[in-house]
Amino acid sequence: MKNNNISRYETVLDSLIAEFNDRFKDFEEHNETLKLAFQPHLIEISTTPEYLQIELIELSEDSILKSLFDNKKDPLEIWKTAVEYPKLRQIARRLLSCFGTTYCCESTFSHMTFIKSCFRSQWTDEHLEDKLKLKTTKIEPNIQVLVQKKQNQKSH
Repeated sequence: MKNNNISRYETVLDSLIAEFNDRFKDFEEHNETLKLAFQPHLIEISTTPEYLQIELIELSEDSILKSLFDNKKDPLEIWKTAVEYPKLRQIARRLLSCFGTTYCCESTFSHMTFIKSCFRSQWTDEHLEDKLKLKTTKIEPNIQVLVQKKQNQKSH
């Protein structure tokens, strides 16, 4: 019985590892590009395109910026202030925006899954869309104004 359970777990783990490797196989191909956003001071300058080399040389002399990257500070915040490196900054912004949009999609999908559970499966797409808008918006409703605009229901 124990061997059967172990082999079942091994099979599940093997399939998870295979799926992970398949899903992220292209990350290795983009390793140098990802380094531009997360660890630009560790890039081999001679292997980069010429239009980036001057900025990379200057960045390699910037001890403050290097320490921020070494201390794993938020790269988005680092690049906001690194205005003296416009070309590197532009590349980093493009890369970092990919992760933000992916997060937004994943987050919205999670909210939708929660909203449209087995207990609420009869909602129309319009109702689901309205609920998702409420769940994902950053707008704070002014309840007092909304209440004042509502007409009281009179008794019969």
